[in-house]
Amino acid sequence: MAGVAVIGQPNVAAQRLDNPIEIPGALSFLAYGHFGSNVHGLDDFPKDTWPDNIELLYYSFHLMITLGTIFIVLMAYAGIQNLRGRLESSRWLLWVLMLAFPFPYIANTLGWMTAELGRQPWLVYGLFARQTAPARSSAAATRCSPSSASSASILCSGCYF
Repeated sequence: MAGVAVIGQPNVAAQRLDNPIEIPGALSFLAYGHFGSNVHGLDDFPKDTWPDNIELLYYSFHLMITLGTIFIVLMAYAGIQNLRGRLESSRWLLWVLMLAFPFPYIANTLGWMTAELGRQPWLVYGLFARQTAPARSSAAATRCSPSSASSASILCSGCYF
């Protein structure tokens, strides 16, 4: 039975989470649909396949979830106020809504960080390691003709129209 750590400080050297606040069994339920499931952790994998920066990965994931939850609760409250006809007269709520506009963008960026940090050291998990990828300075990576660059730009721009 694996719990979800709501907050804590990862201690990679000791391979534990310091000062955790956990919800028992919640991770088992989220992953497998019942509370008694065994969820594999980093201890079950070889150390050379672990992500490079576990602390940043941990905090980016938790901040993404926190901002998303705050925004969902705020939007639900604003929706209730709107149904009651009180949204326009709630000056403080309008200010909070205005100041919260960057939350989705920040949460999206943190989600991207979580995905990219979590897949390290792999480019394609289990198949293509980062160490075996061609370097930026290799001839294949730097070869790009002006016509292919402009074609790619036009095709990608076409997606927006």
